[in-house]
Amino acid sequence: METKTFGGKEIVIRKIRFSDLFRIRRFQNFINSLIDKKANILANKKMTVLAELRWLRAVLIGIYRKKNQVYLIAEHKNRVIGITSVRLLFGKSSHIGDFAISVSNDFRRIGLGYHLAEKIIDLAKKELKSTPEIISLEVFANNQPAIALYQKVGFDKVAIIPNKIKQGSINTDAIIMHLYI
Repeated sequence: METKTFGGKEIVIRKIRFSDLFRIRRFQNFINSLIDKKANILANKKMTVLAELRWLRAVLIGIYRKKNQVYLIAEHKNRVIGITSVRLLFGKSSHIGDFAISVSNDFRRIGLGYHLAEKIIDLAKKELKSTPEIISLEVFANNQPAIALYQKVGFDKVAIIPNKIKQGSINTDAIIMHLYI
């Protein structure tokens, strides 16, 4: 666990832990706030407490039993304001780690996303059952700030999937980016 200041705000960055099961509403509030603000995430329906509990239980099993995923959360005044992960794929793709990150709108563009990305990649190299050879992500083509962040971290664009994402009545391309370890 570390406490660091970003944009004048003190933020705690830590691993997800079993005691978070008792704080599930913080995770629910976080994801639902992103959905409310129409963030560029795949989820499009608000999450229930039960759905969040199921998700967190699966995450904890992946982290502590299977060792196929790592997660970090960022909190400000006991509010979840960011979450990032790397999850190993399976089978013939088990050399690839799937990267994800979300940060609350009011905590973007202050260096937090970059810091979380760097930390989770380092954690993935150390704690996953096998070090991924490639860390892969998918980003909405119209999300230029995220693309710039990923490029700053070292990701390269490797593919475009036309019209993969539907935002209302508008189709958006998805960009696949890789970081080679």
